[in-house]
Amino acid sequence: KLKQEEITSLQTRGQERYMAIMGEGGVAEKRSEEVLAPVYEKIRLAIEKTAEEGGYTIIFEYPSESVLWFDTKVDITDTVLEYLNKKSVPKK
Repeated sequence: KLKQEEITSLQTRGQERYMAIMGEGGVAEKRSEEVLAPVYEKIRLAIEKTAEEGGYTIIFEYPSESVLWFDTKVDITDTVLEYLNKKSVPKK
């Protein structure tokens, strides 16, 4: 019985250590973020400069179609919100 408890204890400790390293918020994830952050920043700046110099309005990522960059002149968020606010007020 003692042997089985030792094995179970070692397995549990091993799993906990593994999660501390490889799990969400673990050492590996944090290190990856540290290493990749400057690379992502360089890419972001390159996209921004390319867009501005090329006169682009919107740049999408393919194939996810996420917006990587857009010219704030085409941002109609405030206009849409104003419209929605006007339409949501009941008319008397």
